[in-house]
Amino acid sequence: MIKTLGNNIVNAFTGGNPVNAIYAYGQLVWERSVQANNVIFYTSTDGQIVTPDIGTGEESKGFGANIVSNTYSGGRGVIVFDGPVTIIGVLAFNESSPGHTNNLVSITIPNSVTRIERLAFSECLKLKSINIPYSITYIGNEGFYSCESLTSIIIPDSVTYIGARCFEYCYSLTSYVLSSSITIIKESLFDACTALRSVVIPSGITKIEAAAYDRCNELSEVIVNATTPPVLVKDQSTGTYNQFNYNAQGRKIKVPAKSLQAYKTATGWSDYADDIIAQ
Repeated sequence: MIKTLGNNIVNAFTGGNPVNAIYAYGQLVWERSVQANNVIFYTSTDGQIVTPDIGTGEESKGFGANIVSNTYSGGRGVIVFDGPVTIIGVLAFNESSPGHTNNLVSITIPNSVTRIERLAFSECLKLKSINIPYSITYIGNEGFYSCESLTSIIIPDSVTYIGARCFEYCYSLTSYVLSSSITIIKESLFDACTALRSVVIPSGITKIEAAAYDRCNELSEVIVNATTPPVLVKDQSTGTYNQFNYNAQGRKIKVPAKSLQAYKTATGWSDYADDIIAQ
């Protein structure tokens, strides 16, 4: 039995065992067994325990449960909680928190988590992979800021909000799948993602804030699927529309053919008129 949950996610039962799977453009890219909702699995570069910061204040919010044990053996870390994990709190795995460093490489978040708070994984310089389960609806500002080793990420359709600068300085990011539930690409969302070469902006996007793809100097193709040009927000510090500044030389912005002239003359988009072509 397969139940479709969105464009990217399905729940399936294989041999009687529940699994979650993610598909991108019809291809299976990730699959795992459904895990208990009080466990986080992870790996580290040195095979050592990664100690998250559970915080003590209301802002941090911890994990919504207390850590019972944290062990590492057989090439895998296991954090067990005394109840369902519902939040990945502020600065939870941030490498630059005072007295807190780790060599986190990968992490599997249980399906009970609904929010990844701001700075939760910021500056995890060695983090290469992370699953975003379909339970997640919110990813806060700078959630994955400066995760320099992160190569790809899939944001499921359950996510309705991704905060500003979430993937800024993710130098190794070569591809992503953006939730179709997102309507605003926030400020500097992919700023300085220098490995991106081609990006797709979904049809549901209505606004793109300043510096969203600024300094993506290998970016040569931007495919915009919205028939109505999304509103571009001016950078208040520079007074310019810098959503696509400092991209690769000759970068093209491909838009729906019937909207070509609308894009070329729309506020902000007109600054890129010479680069806008029909899909």
